[in-house]
Amino acid sequence: MSASPSLRQSLRDATPYLALALLALIVLTTSPLSPWSTAVQTADSSDFFYEGARVLAGAAPYVDFFDHKGPAIFLINAAGQVVLGELGVWLVELISLSLAASICYRTMRVLFGTRASFLGTATVLVFVVSCLEHGNFTEEYALPLEMAALAVLVRFAAVDRLGRVGAVTMGVTCAAAFLLKLTTVPLWAAYCLGVAVFLMARRRTREAAAAAVWFLTGALAVLVPVFGWLAARGALGACFDQMIAFNREYAGIMGPGESVGMLVKYFARPDTLAAVSVLVSGGMALWAWRRQTRGIRGGGGAPQEREQSFCHLADSLALTVSCCCR
Repeated sequence: MSASPSLRQSLRDATPYLALALLALIVLTTSPLSPWSTAVQTADSSDFFYEGARVLAGAAPYVDFFDHKGPAIFLINAAGQVVLGELGVWLVELISLSLAASICYRTMRVLFGTRASFLGTATVLVFVVSCLEHGNFTEEYALPLEMAALAVLVRFAAVDRLGRVGAVTMGVTCAAAFLLKLTTVPLWAAYCLGVAVFLMARRRTREAAAAAVWFLTGALAVLVPVFGWLAARGALGACFDQMIAFNREYAGIMGPGESVGMLVKYFARPDTLAAVSVLVSGGMALWAWRRQTRGIRGGGGAPQEREQSFCHLADSLALTVSCCCR
């Protein structure tokens, strides 16, 4: 008995997501926490794993041990260890990377179609791991949050409305990223500033105010329970001292010249150059192919302007990946 057309269509729609999840699994075999790896954990990864174990043993973060990362990384490692030890943390890695890839693919597909979006997402998956030093890093767990925020922004450009769900999603993802690593938050600051300027320029003040309220609602829904837990452990003051004050001093040690030098050194790395080359050349080739075979929508300004907006947001995707890389 043959499968129904609706079932075949569902399987066809699910195939790219399953393929990306499989690719994420293959890529994460390089993680030291993978059951197939014999590599030793990096210093930061082993610190996070140890701190997760300490939290499970009843230690208070920032009081019984020092770290200037957010509390979410300790909780992620603790949750993974409760499930299956090292393998549990690796499974959290796999879920995080698969979810990021799925959201990335779904967002890119709005403009570029199935094939180009799949190729672009797969390319990002392959090369981004080399920037994350093989896993269990705050930047890795922030990836699905960054992709979700970008998806909200793409939808805003498409329908010209942020909506309650979009604003809450931005707030939740921003707060979760803040609890992972403070330096991920400027991405949300840029997105929110862009939305606010767009709405205020069109005199949609009430809509901007409502979006701000729902954004704060989503953020507080994440922050209040975590900060309440830290306060109950007597660690809230130490958290702000190490996570914010220490990071401010730490960032101030490096001068502008050193920062530019590190940026140049990063983009001169062979794996970075390869990733950029593949993304740029592959994207240009696929875009040219789509122009030739399907043509670009014409006959009106609005569709073309919307496509241009999506192009700018697709450029933001590369910026997102760069922001999550060290």
